[in-house]
Amino acid sequence: MITATYLIDEIAGGSKCSQFRLPWEFHYTCKTTFENVHMLHIFEAALKVIHRQLQRSAEMQHAPSGGSHTIAYERRSALHIADRVLNWAFTSSDESKVIAASFGHSKGRSGGGNTSKAGQRGSSRDSDNLDDGDGSGSAIFESEFRNRTPLFPRNWQSLLLSGEILTMFFSVYEATLSDQMHAYFSPGSTHLALQCLVQVSGIRGKDIFASADAKGSDELRAEFARVIMRNQLQMIRHVCSMDLVSEGSEDMVVATTQMIRRFIETQLEEPSSTVVANQRLHSLAFLVIGIPEAHEYFGEVSKFICMLLNSAAGILRSDMLQRVDDDFGDVDNYFVMQAFDELANAWSTVINQIREWEYLEEAAAGTNSGSNGDDKQVSNQSVLSSFTHFLVTTAYLIRSEYIQLRMLMCEDSVPSNSSRAETFSIDQGLLAKDYVVYEDQLQFFALLARLDLRTSLDRMYENLCSRCNALQEEFKSIESGTAGESYNQHTIDLLHEQTQWIVLMIGFTLCDSGTSERVLIPKPVLEYSAACSNTGQDLTVQCIMVLLKMLEFELVSPSSPLAAYGSPLLVETLFWALRRIAPVYFLLDRSDYREVSKSTITAFGSTGDGGNGSAIINGVLDLVKRTFDLWSAEEDVLQMCVSILLALGQRTAIAREITSSPQFTPLMQYFTSNIGQFPEAIHGSIIEALALLACHSSSADHERCFSDLKTLILRSFSQVVHSSDFMARHQDARLVNQLLGGLDMMDGLLSAANFRNMDAIFGLFFEVQPLFEQLLTVYGHGDEIPCEIIQVMESAARYLDVSSLPDDEHMLRFSHCFRTLLRKYQTSAVGRSTSQSDTDIESLSKITSLISAISYLVHNEMGFAPNEASPSIPKAVADDFGETEVFGLYCVHVTADSSQLLTPNVLRIHIQLISEMAQYRMPSLIRWLPTEIWAQIMDVLLAGIDHGIYDIGHRTYEAISRLGAYVKVAGIGNAPAELRDVFSRGFKQLLSKLLQALLFSPFDVELVEYAGTALVTLGLLDPSHLQTCFQDLFAQGDSAAFAERLSSTLTKFNSDLEASDAVRGLLKTVEPIPDPIDSAELRQPLFEFLVNTRAVLRIKMLEDEAHREVVCWGYDGESFVVKDPNEFSKYVLPQHFKHNNFASFVRQLNKYDFHKVKVTEDKRYGDEAWEFKHPRFQHNRPDLLEKIKRKIPPKSKSLGGVGNGRHSDTELRVVSEDLQSQIHLLTHAHAEVTMYMHQLSKQQQVMIDELNGLKKNMQTQDQLMEEFVRYLVNQDAANGKSSSMGTSASIAAAAVAAAAAAASTSGLGNIEALGHIPGIGSVPTASVESVLANGNGLAGNGILTDESASGGSSACLDAQQPQHPQMQSHQQPSAQLCELSR
Repeated sequence: MITATYLIDEIAGGSKCSQFRLPWEFHYTCKTTFENVHMLHIFEAALKVIHRQLQRSAEMQHAPSGGSHTIAYERRSALHIADRVLNWAFTSSDESKVIAASFGHSKGRSGGGNTSKAGQRGSSRDSDNLDDGDGSGSAIFESEFRNRTPLFPRNWQSLLLSGEILTMFFSVYEATLSDQMHAYFSPGSTHLALQCLVQVSGIRGKDIFASADAKGSDELRAEFARVIMRNQLQMIRHVCSMDLVSEGSEDMVVATTQMIRRFIETQLEEPSSTVVANQRLHSLAFLVIGIPEAHEYFGEVSKFICMLLNSAAGILRSDMLQRVDDDFGDVDNYFVMQAFDELANAWSTVINQIREWEYLEEAAAGTNSGSNGDDKQVSNQSVLSSFTHFLVTTAYLIRSEYIQLRMLMCEDSVPSNSSRAETFSIDQGLLAKDYVVYEDQLQFFALLARLDLRTSLDRMYENLCSRCNALQEEFKSIESGTAGESYNQHTIDLLHEQTQWIVLMIGFTLCDSGTSERVLIPKPVLEYSAACSNTGQDLTVQCIMVLLKMLEFELVSPSSPLAAYGSPLLVETLFWALRRIAPVYFLLDRSDYREVSKSTITAFGSTGDGGNGSAIINGVLDLVKRTFDLWSAEEDVLQMCVSILLALGQRTAIAREITSSPQFTPLMQYFTSNIGQFPEAIHGSIIEALALLACHSSSADHERCFSDLKTLILRSFSQVVHSSDFMARHQDARLVNQLLGGLDMMDGLLSAANFRNMDAIFGLFFEVQPLFEQLLTVYGHGDEIPCEIIQVMESAARYLDVSSLPDDEHMLRFSHCFRTLLRKYQTSAVGRSTSQSDTDIESLSKITSLISAISYLVHNEMGFAPNEASPSIPKAVADDFGETEVFGLYCVHVTADSSQLLTPNVLRIHIQLISEMAQYRMPSLIRWLPTEIWAQIMDVLLAGIDHGIYDIGHRTYEAISRLGAYVKVAGIGNAPAELRDVFSRGFKQLLSKLLQALLFSPFDVELVEYAGTALVTLGLLDPSHLQTCFQDLFAQGDSAAFAERLSSTLTKFNSDLEASDAVRGLLKTVEPIPDPIDSAELRQPLFEFLVNTRAVLRIKMLEDEAHREVVCWGYDGESFVVKDPNEFSKYVLPQHFKHNNFASFVRQLNKYDFHKVKVTEDKRYGDEAWEFKHPRFQHNRPDLLEKIKRKIPPKSKSLGGVGNGRHSDTELRVVSEDLQSQIHLLTHAHAEVTMYMHQLSKQQQVMIDELNGLKKNMQTQDQLMEEFVRYLVNQDAANGKSSSMGTSASIAAAAVAAAAAAASTSGLGNIEALGHIPGIGSVPTASVESVLANGNGLAGNGILTDESASGGSSACLDAQQPQHPQMQSHQQPSAQLCELSR
């Protein structure tokens, strides 16, 4: 079992295919042969072990526990194999021989120091340790979706789809729970069992369910689903019977929800082959019809969801709340809510499947109105309609629990004293908004609400109105002075918090996300509104009206005493809801819908349709203005108000209504005259919203509005720059803030650029360019003003469409303005004081904005020219823009130092700019960019090679490929000699480092293709240097054989490249700026080259003189010696392997028949030296390396059957040597296990003795207490009943408490919480044995029939087991105490 475990670990996913001196074909053949021949039998053997250990554990209930340790250990090893197999990545079946080779640890894909999940994947698969983690719920949660259950071939069908074997996986999980009560419990077993259950719950694919006919495939699916449902039902019931928040329940709760989600999502994505009434049966209908337990299963899942929410609510009511807050921050981060999120995703899949079917049926009914329309819908229609009624019922319960939970959380979040209030307000400012953090949960709530919109809206409307009325009563009590201030404030805060959550629920229910023209009213809302007879009954309209009234109620006059009691958070949330609702409902276009209710049209439609939408919009504008008056210092609230204006401006009909209303002009005047009173951070957004709205006005109004905005922006600059004392006051903070506000407004105006105002904004940009030059001259040595100017230039390059300019003259003028500002910035920035930190945030922001500005300028121009060599753009314009963009790249390098350019965020976008300019602007780069800047670019690309951040590495290899492709095809023969030298040196350095990284460094496998494309491109540029690099690799080896083998590897790679269509296509291209080589075309030859080359280079570590004192050949050249294992693990192993584990290295040597040489008395290599020997591993004899083979295990009946032919002496000798080696290993392992078991037996005996002693002490104590009580009773009878009744009763109560304390401190703990799962684990012994009878007879009776699955002959394993002795001793004192109390 241990050997099989190591074998699977080694082959799994190709994770070690680059670590041994073996060619690519060997690894590919080895993996495919293992998958096709051996893996099924190993899995079968593991199942046999699991089944045998389950039987033995049932037989050894009364036996000494020494043998039980062996059972648990073997069971865990078998589970480890099963887990690896169920997560296996099968080799691609196409013609490209590609396996998932790994060239080291996957590096994090992140920027700015943040590590993403993608960079953390797969780490558990590389571990040599059998323990897959501590089994914690968080570990299960993080690893659950590391990959889905693989697509198994058809020959796995009889094992994986066997009902008995599937049930056995549930049984072994129950057995691991029972093991936790014993001293021989093997850590990690429960986690492995849970992972196996998650995987088998998601078995999928056409092959595994394949059958001779479609009916047989569906029968297999139905039987599999029935077995999984039955067993999951038992787990769900057991979990629901537990205290979900008890200690130790996390694993079971989280894993159960993951099983449910995996099963539901997998089954619903598998199409059914059954055709009823000329229509394919829907996947959900197939489950409901074909599996009798389906209704019960989904009912229990819905109950489970409610119980999770109820348990979370129970935490809020219990003493656990403080501990949960301390450990997890709040209840939402606790595992109960994580489990709820899992089931919410699964339940959402069910609802969306039904909704999608309904839409398709409706579309089909509209296009196919033939006579068979009703017949086509009868089966799916009847089943899914019935199931929808079930979903409606369960949705009501889940919604009720969720609303109750959120209301309780509001009570917990609202502080009850002033000190907590201060902390609370500070914390809220640091957190993201609720509508962002809880978006997934709120969308799930909206799905549930739309199933029964009438009931859900009625509940939300009632809650909203009740809290609005309560707030009004509180405000009245404040005005009348009839209530205390502290009481009112706490109550008002609670009502505000609860109202906010109700508003969020309404906002998500009534409409979907987005503010574009095509966001429509959801179909369930339309159907509900159409069913309402009048506006008063339509709660959709009523809810929106209450939101508007609530907002009006909160926005009291600033002079009112009630203004201090308003909630900016609630006001912000109300505006968020309006931003979501207004673009969808206000002035809706009736042509977008088949039918719209009269109440909706009346409330929100246009005037032409008889609606009141115009008045509603004017009311919203008035509310926006009142918000700016009341909350002028609340940046978040004001920003949300501006976002409403932006959302309304994106809807043409609404924007035209606003600009044509009498309120628009006063609104413009209000903002333009009072903008200085608002936070500077929203100045740009205000200008953007006003400019966007003005674009929908008439020509005269548009010119007037733009003139007002232009005057406002110019005034902010001219008042400062043209003042007589500007130079004397230029450092004044208020003056600087005014300039920053003006720059921000200019940036906002650029963001609103469109076809109506494009020419005017271009003119304004030309007009302010001299002012910007003057500001750069004055403030060039600072950061704030230059940074804002660069930001404005970035927005100009991003939003202004150069192609809209009328002629070449205007295009050239824009390019000149841009280049003039860049030159002024470069002149003022060079020589700037470097006293501040090189990584100062403002400095880095300025650099990133500059790089982005150049990048957007390249993209802007490329909008009307594919590249500068394209004939569609005049050469003068192309040359001028090319000069500007190249000068921008020059400014980046001369204004930033090397440390700033190498910070992750700057490096990422900088390399992206280099890549883009190499793609579009290469001729200009060659012509204009100085030689010293090219040298710096080469250094930047060198820094990007083998970078720890995925995105940087990806962009670096892309830039190298594009740069090299141009040089290879177009050439740089006309460039100056100095530049040619820089390119030659740079390409050589890039090639050397890239080759070094690919051959020696840990490398992200997903970057191999991109890095390989760069390597091939560089190799095509300088094939002689590539050969030189290879010569350098084996020059120190002093071995002609190694040189020959490396040369053959390189020759094979070169021949593959010559035959590659991608390489030939690049060499034959005639484009002025060619495309780089397609990386996908090079995947297979590149992987073969890397695996083969890395394998050859493994041997070089013995010949490296730098490590002579650590590892070397033996004196006779027939062995090698590791002199210092610690130094060897620390410095040598990481260079050649992806680990630094010396024990793993020794284990691999043993697998290839290396033997450890006994240490001689003279210890000539040192006290800590390890010497290894192999008869075919000799110094200067590389020709023998081909004969070193991995030890072949002897063929057995279980794995391959017994051969009929004779065996040669050589084969017998190999088998004999292998057996001797395995006997040695097994003997050593047996000795260690025996010693460990002996120690555990001693520890167990000590515990048993202590328990027996404790039991005797408790019995003696009970006897003494009984005698003492009888004595007191006799004394009471002698001295008078009334005088001593209280005394004797109190003494008896004290005795009971003392006995209870003794029982609670006995160290036994509460183990009932993880006890037996009723109904799970009923593995029919005879049935499993029939399935696992032999290695090759797997087909036939692999599926449970109705009779065998439901029969009562097989009892649960744990039901047959007597209660554990520790549990009996734990319960005995309780019985004595009950007797004593009586």
